[in-house]
Amino acid sequence: MTLKGEWFNVIFAKPLRGKEFTLVDAKEKPEVPKECEPIAKQGDRESRKLWRHVTCALFRNKINIATDAKVWIEQRQRDEAQRRRKTGKEFQPKLFEKDGENWIYKYSLEGRKEP
Repeated sequence: MTLKGEWFNVIFAKPLRGKEFTLVDAKEKPEVPKECEPIAKQGDRESRKLWRHVTCALFRNKINIATDAKVWIEQRQRDEAQRRRKTGKEFQPKLFEKDGENWIYKYSLEGRKEP
């Protein structure tokens, strides 16, 4: 099957042998507002707080500032990973757990309670 379209618009599907059809029309779906804690209440590593300087710079079309902020975040992550390797400390994700070769969200709908 091949898919084409845009995630926020219409996505079409075409089976290997068959006619193309509309798989989903996102424009027909109601928009669900995002829910997230205010940045002031977020932990230091939560995405919106962590990447806020990059986002702000991009909104202001300050590409160099956004790039510098992104490079700083990524370099800090590399440095932390290197320190963990040197000390033999394994990274412990807060919201995911290892299941063989896969990572599973700890609070999935498999009967587990939300944090």
